[in-house]
Amino acid sequence: MKIIFSDIDGTLINDSLKITPKTKQLILKQIKNGNLFVPVSARSPLAMKTVVDQLGDVACPIAAFNGALILDEKGNEIYSKVLPIEEAKTIIREIATVKEVTWNVYSGLKWLTKKPKTADLINEENIVGLKAYAVDLTEVERLTEAHKTLVIGQPEILDKLMKTYQKRYPELSLVKSKDTLLEIVAKGVDKGDSVKRVAEYYRVPLADTIAFGDNYNDETMLKMANKGYLMANAPEALKASWPLITADHNHDGIAEVLEKVE
Repeated sequence: MKIIFSDIDGTLINDSLKITPKTKQLILKQIKNGNLFVPVSARSPLAMKTVVDQLGDVACPIAAFNGALILDEKGNEIYSKVLPIEEAKTIIREIATVKEVTWNVYSGLKWLTKKPKTADLINEENIVGLKAYAVDLTEVERLTEAHKTLVIGQPEILDKLMKTYQKRYPELSLVKSKDTLLEIVAKGVDKGDSVKRVAEYYRVPLADTIAFGDNYNDETMLKMANKGYLMANAPEALKASWPLITADHNHDGIAEVLEKVE
């Protein structure tokens, strides 16, 4: 058995937020042949489900929140690692004072965001096909756990926040999944760790793993898998020294590789 890991946005789905027919066909063929297909995303489980459902009546393990929550094909928890809750609340309080950005916090299946909803947040809702709960900070204070916080804003602002929080909170992991999205999870949580944990859970050697991704938060996953393919739509700086590059997400990059996988 082989395991095929794939990022979602910019990788599995195209600009229309759809899995292309050819890519769907090749993924289903791999599943029929007894291989596992595992979406790995910064998205929440419910936001991942809106994409996985495009494959039809199949069940896939998933790694959500960049790997902070891993579920098997039946929805049972394989792994969960939450943020230090007081640090998460402190960051949300601070970010709430920055007018140019939008804060989000994810706790299990719950997605909370600032009130009123911003245009950036509504755009994110449209992309993932889910609605966030717009709340006051008092609701955040009631949280007992959080898997991820997300900050949406302009690249230069997020870069400054990232540097600040990396120095202040060494126990947290910060990575950009897009120029405009800053993901914050617990230290040790990354997509590469997900590859290792899922492979161990299903007793599949890393030598029998393949991964696809398009951005910086995919790097650890692509390096952990035996063969890690970067999509042609990835940032040029990331592609510059990458050994395995396939076609972009609009032109069946995943299918291009899977056609050659037995």
